[in-house]
Parts: sequence; C-alpha cells; structure tokens
Amino acid sequence: MARIWPIIRALARVVVREQHRLDGIRANNLFWVLYLLGQGGAGMFVVLLVGAVALFPLCSDPFRKLPVERLGTWPLTARDLHIIRAASVFLSPAAWIAIAAILWTGRPQFLLLAFFLIAFAVPFPKSLAFRAVPGIFGELVRKNLRELLNLLDPYVALLFSVSTIVYRLIRPAMEVEARITMSLVVIVALSTCAQCLFALDAGPGLDRYRLMPIRGWRVLVAKHTALAMIALPLTLPIHPIAPIAGLLVSLGFGNHMAVTSPKLHTRWSLTAGSLIPGLFQSGAIVAAGLNATREPIWIAAFTLFYVASTLFYGWRLDSQSRGQAGR
Repeated sequence: MARIWPIIRALARVVVREQHRLDGIRANNLFWVLYLLGQGGAGMFVVLLVGAVALFPLCSDPFRKLPVERLGTWPLTARDLHIIRAASVFLSPAAWIAIAAILWTGRPQFLLLAFFLIAFAVPFPKSLAFRAVPGIFGELVRKNLRELLNLLDPYVALLFSVSTIVYRLIRPAMEVEARITMSLVVIVALSTCAQCLFALDAGPGLDRYRLMPIRGWRVLVAKHTALAMIALPLTLPIHPIAPIAGLLVSLGFGNHMAVTSPKLHTRWSLTAGSLIPGLFQSGAIVAAGLNATREPIWIAAFTLFYVASTLFYGWRLDSQSRGQAGR
C-alpha cells in the first residue's frame, strides 16, 4: 500500500480539481435562463439539460488520467495496478451520483449504470479538425471555431435547439412567442462566450495576438464569425429574425468584458463571465430580439451598435498591444 497510496491520493486531487469545471454556472448567463424558466415551471427540464452536458466530461475514467509514459516506469506490480484501477472507479463523479441515487431510490441498478459509464466513457477529443474556412479571416475563424467546440456552452445551446426543433416537429402549430423565446434562450446560452472570446487564449495566447501584425478589430471579427457559425444554425430553424438581433447585441456587449477583462478557462468547462454585466447583456438580448421581431428595421440599428463596439474595442486591443510593446 505504501507504493500505491500516493498515486490514489494524486488521482483524488485531480478529480476534485476538475470539479471546478462546474464553477462557471455561477457566472454564466445560463444562471438567468435557469432562474427565469424556473419561474415559469420549466426549471427542472433546463437543469436536466445543463446537467447532462456539464456532468458528462466528469464521468470519464480517472485511471486514464495517469500518464502512460510514467506509469510504465513506476515500480508497480500487476496487483498494484489492479488495486489502483478498482480505487479509481470510486473516485469518479459518476460513482458518487450512482451511490446517492441508490440511497435515495433503493435501486441498485444505478450502480451498474455508473460502472458502464466509467468503463466505456469516451474521452473528449484533444482537438477538433476542420477543413480550411474561406475568406480573409479563414484560418483565424477555424482556430476560434475549434476552441469554441472545446467549451461546454455550445453543447448546452445545442440541446436547447434540438429539443425545441423536435417539439416543433411534434407540434407544428407551436406558438410564435414560444419560438421567439427559445431562439433567444439559445443565444443567451452562448452569450457568455461573447464575454469570454479569449477563453482559451488569455495569458500567453493573448500576448501572441498582440504581437501579430493584425488589427484588433480583425481579431474580434474572426472570433465573432466563429461564434455566429455555431449560433445561427442552431437558432434560424426556430425563428429567422429574433436570434440575429440577439446575437448582434450579445457580441456588442460582450466585447467590453472580452477585451478589458479576459479570463482564462480550461477545456470542457462552462465559461464564467461577469454576473452583473451578464444580467444586462441577457436583458439586452431579449429586448433586441423582441423589438426586431415587431419591427425588423431595428436590426439595422443593432448592426450599427455591433460595428461601433467592434471598432472601438478593436482599437482598445491595439492600444493594449502598443502599450505592451512600449514596455
């Protein structure tokens, strides 16, 4: 036990540290979605959708976190490896959830489900490849799209979108107000990404941006394009106007936090923006979507707001680059 106990403790520390992936929900605009829909009686459904996405990365096998190249050099016997393998099963959040479900319901089959999830959990890909994206921002857009798909927010938005589309197929006479609401919910679910455009770039990655001979507004537009490539396919089948207005306003408001307070996030986590700015951003998204639905001419005003915000904060990004170069 003297040889394997430090390894088990190290695995436990890694698993506990990874629980911080869920901390983003406290500063994510999804908080407002959960609250508002909860007031309308749909809170449990939304919690289940968000929980399904947020918990899935935590159900991977802790034993796979051991570096293979080091595992082969440690003085461990086959018996030691079997003990570590068995102990790692009970370090998984899936096992904790299953044990709680057994105690709550008295149904031991939940433990079999947990073992199935742990044994066959497919680790998320380390990177997602795409073919070249056309246009002058093509390579930057492709990089940003890969980064966005390594965060959990797009997958929460995907579940909202798919559940709405399926419901609309079952009930073709779905009310227009409900379609508008759900399209804006999808935009709100993605809006924290607009506050965290540099979620996987903050720190050394952001320094590289500042050293590149690219204007700041081009950097922002490339990131906005990647987010739009995710948001619009998820929302336009639900409603054709409201999500466009909501997305323009979301990006315009998000530029401020993205440039002035960039936050570094880990992969496969929910982005954590700023709670109070997120409240105003979410409210502006809903107001913009509703106004644009009644008067589509409002989209021109929201476009001007987006352009002005992107140019201004692109200039701020350039100013930061010059200031860093001066040092």
